[in-house]
Amino acid sequence: MNSNFEDSVNKIVNKMGITKEELQSRIEDIKKEFDGLLSDEGALAIIAKDCGVEIEQDAGIFQRRLYINELEVGMQTVTVAGRVENIYPVRTFQRKSGTDGKVVNLTLRDKTGSIRAALWDEHVNLVENGSIKNGKIIELKNSYIKEGWQGQNEVNLGNRGEIELNPDVDAEDFPEISVEEIKIGEIKPDMNNISIVGKIIDIPEVKDITTRDGRQTKLQEMTVADETGQIHVPVWGEKINNISNASKGDVIRIKQGYTRLGFGNRINLNIGNSTIIEINPKGVQISQVEDLKQTQIEVPSYSAGQPQIKITDLTPESRNVNLIGKCIELGEVREVANDNKVMEVILGDETGSVILSVWNEDIQKMKKGESYQIINGYVTTYQNRIRLNTGKFGKFEVSEEKVTKVDMKSNISESEYKPTRKNIIEISENQLVEVRGTILDLISKNLMYDACPKCMKKVTFEDGEIHCPKCGIVPDSQKRMIYSFTLDDGTNNIRVTVIGETAEKLYKITSEEGQQLNLEKVDDSTQIQLNTEQFLGKEIIVTGRTKKNKLNNQLEIMARNIEEPNVIKEIKNTLKKYD
Repeated sequence: MNSNFEDSVNKIVNKMGITKEELQSRIEDIKKEFDGLLSDEGALAIIAKDCGVEIEQDAGIFQRRLYINELEVGMQTVTVAGRVENIYPVRTFQRKSGTDGKVVNLTLRDKTGSIRAALWDEHVNLVENGSIKNGKIIELKNSYIKEGWQGQNEVNLGNRGEIELNPDVDAEDFPEISVEEIKIGEIKPDMNNISIVGKIIDIPEVKDITTRDGRQTKLQEMTVADETGQIHVPVWGEKINNISNASKGDVIRIKQGYTRLGFGNRINLNIGNSTIIEINPKGVQISQVEDLKQTQIEVPSYSAGQPQIKITDLTPESRNVNLIGKCIELGEVREVANDNKVMEVILGDETGSVILSVWNEDIQKMKKGESYQIINGYVTTYQNRIRLNTGKFGKFEVSEEKVTKVDMKSNISESEYKPTRKNIIEISENQLVEVRGTILDLISKNLMYDACPKCMKKVTFEDGEIHCPKCGIVPDSQKRMIYSFTLDDGTNNIRVTVIGETAEKLYKITSEEGQQLNLEKVDDSTQIQLNTEQFLGKEIIVTGRTKKNKLNNQLEIMARNIEEPNVIKEIKNTLKKYD
């Protein structure tokens, strides 16, 4: 055993008042619980955490190399291997200290699945010099698993991380990567290792771009089409050299590209480090393509088997909404963030009316007096008032069935919806609820995140662009406060996540002050502890919508408002139950 392990054993036996033999017995019991997955060091780390002893971990927690489908967010000192399926462009950045850094993302695959991997600084050299390339099996040691792009697991190498370029593995665990040549009309978001052949139908001039961190780069955008559709192809940095002699009308073959959803729900075919571009390859011809439309995500179409509801049936929990309504009033068109436009329309049927939000090019489709079929819509609430939306996966179209009678008196968007006070044990998914309880503990690791300025969703930075999972590529981001805590009401407990102004109100610190802590390099533990004690054990009333957490599949509340109980109001509410 190494000296750190022995030191840790001594700390734990002294703290717990047990013998080393008893501790070893507990180590073996924990290893059995994990079906042999943990090493002695890993089992010891669990015991140390349970009894509040801090230990150093030199050896790996896990006994063996893990398969990709065994990886979970929060795992440390992991060894994982995979065949390189895709290599994304290398990105450079400047740290707060002023030093330069670089990062590259890979997709690794084994027989159980795939995962995104991030390599930093000196490890990036292995990509740049060709030591790591598509199809090669590599092994990452002393890595850790975090939540990455679009909430998916991501493996990262820490300061002590290592890469084995020629690992001793069973090749059958790592199937060969197939590169599929497909038609543009078959392309969907988040595809890897695809190849297309098409004709360049638009290729504007190269643009000079300043990235968020102040770095200068270049961008050239193409539109490529075949007989089934067309797609947007952004080309960044040095990769532009591969198309420097390309012109409109040229045939292009793109091998080993990958797709992402861009701005306006447009699918982009992106060029990675391993992507190969051929201009006018021999023997390839493309038919006429100039009149084809941009490839978009398919929207589920309405069928007779889907339930159709009336407007007054809508609630804050309504999803997959299908209804027919008549446009009885058009609101003003407003310009909002990122050059988007929105118009509020009043839609009615014989039961009542509701506000429908219509965006961008859809605004021109909406005519007063026409009847429309809403397909796969959903309801949101603004200031506790209902709004109907179509969103990314919904749509509206002119209805063959016409609405002839409209109840103008019952506009459900004008009535304030009162959330239902519930015990935590009664809560289910996708409800607008009000819960009274006590804050038990703070479970966040940091206070800030980078937010889309339009929809406030978490953004990521890739290929010199800022990606929002809802809005696509956005020009900028902003810092926003976020943290979570456990709320208990005596019947059960639940995770509550608070964001933005609600988070600032409870924590008594602004987003600007939180960001200043980051700039001053205050570590996360200090940052979290600054104002924690003032609200632990505090009784509050939380209003918010319930949802399933993507990582652990447990219910949580996304808080919209938090307030302290008003004694008089609470007594009155209690008395109403007995009226």
